[in-house]
Amino acid sequence: MSGYLIADEPAPSTLARYAVNPLYPTLAWMFAGVWFAWPWFAFNSLAVGSPTRRAELAWLAAGLIVPPVVGSVLLAVLPPGAYAYIELLVVVLKLIVVYAVFLLQSRTIEMYEYYGGKLVNGVWPILAAVYLGHRVLAGLPVFLQLMLS
Repeated sequence: MSGYLIADEPAPSTLARYAVNPLYPTLAWMFAGVWFAWPWFAFNSLAVGSPTRRAELAWLAAGLIVPPVVGSVLLAVLPPGAYAYIELLVVVLKLIVVYAVFLLQSRTIEMYEYYGGKLVNGVWPILAAVYLGHRVLAGLPVFLQLMLS
């Protein structure tokens, strides 16, 4: 990996050996939830030295703020019959964040691989997160479970 140095882009860190294809954090969001996938996206971004890491981290931070605020406001305004639609809207907002970060990170990961970087398999962490996810979220209030799942 000594040949991967692009003058106008940050260099990968020593943690780059733990980087994964952004598909794995996306799958982790689908199967385990936000509590595991979004920190994984952030780690991946910092590990490979993504030039778009500020944008990626901004999307992730907005994803922690916007869905709960929108969900709370709509819960207060709309009648109880609309709860299922509010929940669906929150999921869609989280999906938008995941897809945006996936697209931003894909370019960097492809460059990293092109210049000889090796990615690890992300299936085992996903399986561990699926197994542990119910235990992690079980003690939280329902609202937090919705936001972190």
